[in-house]
Amino acid sequence: MRSVVLLAGEPRHAGTMQPLPSPLRRIMSSRVTLPPGRNGTKKLLRQYGDRLLRVRYRYDSETRRRLTTVELIVDEVPWEPSSSEPPQQPSAPSAPNETPGSGLDS
Repeated sequence: MRSVVLLAGEPRHAGTMQPLPSPLRRIMSSRVTLPPGRNGTKKLLRQYGDRLLRVRYRYDSETRRRLTTVELIVDEVPWEPSSSEPPQQPSAPSAPNETPGSGLDS
């Protein structure tokens, strides 16, 4: 059985877009997440083009099945940040009681 996971909804059967049976909705491990163009994504890249963001292979140890899921861009609209300042990058957390020059190399 092939499935498609939509960003805006529940997992669906690829052909009918009906919700998957509840056993397939349980949390499965995701071992591989690939960007478009890597091996394992090329057929999906041809199908979805520039809308494809990521391909994930999920593994269900209970049913011993691998499911392929995709992350797609489904809408694009103009957006302006609310302020003129660029977003701040989070700074790296420092260790408690760390002072400048107290590293191992000093």
